[in-house]
Amino acid sequence: MIKVVTRRYRVESNPEDLLQQAPEEQWYVLRVPQREEQRAAQAIQRLPGAGYLMLWTIAQHHYGRKRTRETITPFLPGYVIVHAGGHDADAIYTAARPIVELLPVPDGRQFIDELRNFCRLLQASPRDLRQQPGYAQGDPVEVIGGAMEGCRGQVVRHHGNWELVVGLTILGTVVHARIDTRFVRPVGGTV
Repeated sequence: MIKVVTRRYRVESNPEDLLQQAPEEQWYVLRVPQREEQRAAQAIQRLPGAGYLMLWTIAQHHYGRKRTRETITPFLPGYVIVHAGGHDADAIYTAARPIVELLPVPDGRQFIDELRNFCRLLQASPRDLRQQPGYAQGDPVEVIGGAMEGCRGQVVRHHGNWELVVGLTILGTVVHARIDTRFVRPVGGTV
């Protein structure tokens, strides 16, 4: 059975005009355990004057003409963007526990401008947006497709947006190979 997946994106904001709020006030990026984003947003909503912004991906799975299933997941799993509304970091931290990290945004004006533009892009996107992992020199990776499938190595450098040069250890020798980023995934630890 062929399954087709279509995606659309939704920006959830409380209050509705959150991105028009005074950017001079303190903003935070709240990092919470995955699948706890909605609970943290509801906790922030209970703080008078505070607001939150969530970005959602709505995936519709089509299994033929009549059967569909819809899943809603965070676009940025584990993150909630918070407008403090006059509350300090301790109040935000106490209200939204458990929190992994509470990151203050130093330049609210630039952050809001970038966030506003990103939300416009997200909502105007006519097709799926794909988040691709970024790679840095020395990152351990595993090849998951092509002739080198199963090999592990370290990123030597990027070659454009589509290829990585990866150093692979084969028969006791380090070989550099260009590999399409679609056929590479990051792995934990060192290789």
